[in-house]
Amino acid sequence: IFVREQGAEPIGTRLTRNPVDSQAVIKLFLPENARNVRIHIFDLIGRQVHEDDVGGAEVRWDLTDDRGRALPSGVYFYMVTAVLGENTTIRSDTGRILVVR
Repeated sequence: IFVREQGAEPIGTRLTRNPVDSQAVIKLFLPENARNVRIHIFDLIGRQVHEDDVGGAEVRWDLTDDRGRALPSGVYFYMVTAVLGENTTIRSDTGRILVVR
């Protein structure tokens, strides 16, 4: 059960283990009518290194960029976006992933 605090972002996330060395697993708590769900991964200076469609209540990221290259050790940030209703885009809070190779 995910209980959203009043005023909190409508998408909840929970990283199951941190730091990670081969894969990050992120549990998602989405509104029922959310669609076009996507995950966005950013490096420490804010460059997007990975983006992907989400097809369920869990994201598994293999710690690679959009070209399939393994990313080095470091801190990465993630955010999940979705669309509600006609065209309202919502997002999660920003989470942190520590990659240790």
